[in-house]
Amino acid sequence: MKHIISTILVVLIAGSAALAQNKYGEQHRGTQCPAETIQNQEQQDAPAQEKNKYPTREEIQSQKIAFFTQELDLSPQEAQQFWPVYNEGWKKSHDARREINRTLKALNEALKSDTATDKEIEALMARYFAAVQAEAQVHEETYKAISKVLPVKKAAKTSTLEEKFRVMLIKQLSR
Repeated sequence: MKHIISTILVVLIAGSAALAQNKYGEQHRGTQCPAETIQNQEQQDAPAQEKNKYPTREEIQSQKIAFFTQELDLSPQEAQQFWPVYNEGWKKSHDARREINRTLKALNEALKSDTATDKEIEALMARYFAAVQAEAQVHEETYKAISKVLPVKKAAKTSTLEEKFRVMLIKQLSR
């Protein structure tokens, strides 16, 4: 019975995740995010009989929902409260990670340049450290928010599940 409820929950959440994907386009006046545009173009370019071995964003999201739901042993009530909080935290974390990557790119370009001054490089390092601290702050705030809707052990486990899921996905894609 528990597995049936979990399966139904996963299907419902996956459906809402698919609807969430549509929100991006609506917020940006009908445009697709760059990854979706590239993915759609690749699907059009590929021959009909040759399928892309990589899962779509929606498939990955569905796998992640199922993985977290099973590993955390979420009840339907817990899942209903957990996913909105988790998704908001994940979005903020993703944005913070993008800022770190932009800063690292700028820093690498400055280090390769013969014209970058020490003052410019120090400013980029300060920007990098601020971005890393901002990301850590997002993780802390997300944990605190999740611990308000889940027991502390389950809330803490979400941090380790992120890495477990990432490793599992890498192994799956490398086959």
